[in-house]
Amino acid sequence: MSTIRVTVNAYGCHQLDAKFDIGGTDNTFDLIKMLIQQVIPDYNPTDDFWKDAVKEAINEESHYHYWGDLIVSLYYSKQGCN
Repeated sequence: MSTIRVTVNAYGCHQLDAKFDIGGTDNTFDLIKMLIQQVIPDYNPTDDFWKDAVKEAINEESHYHYWGDLIVSLYYSKQGCN
């Protein structure tokens, strides 16, 4: 079982902090992107950027980027310990 966690942070306060325990990652990152878009209405990264962000999160176990003043973070763990 894997764990994916997403946070959106604004000036030290979480606007979003969600964790998914999953068996596979097929569509989970698409779900996470939609969840981020509910918190940040103008969130629309390019497909290539999003694919690279997901790849980094899976390979490096974390990824973060700025969207305006917000920090969007993705965490991935194969052991389910995020």
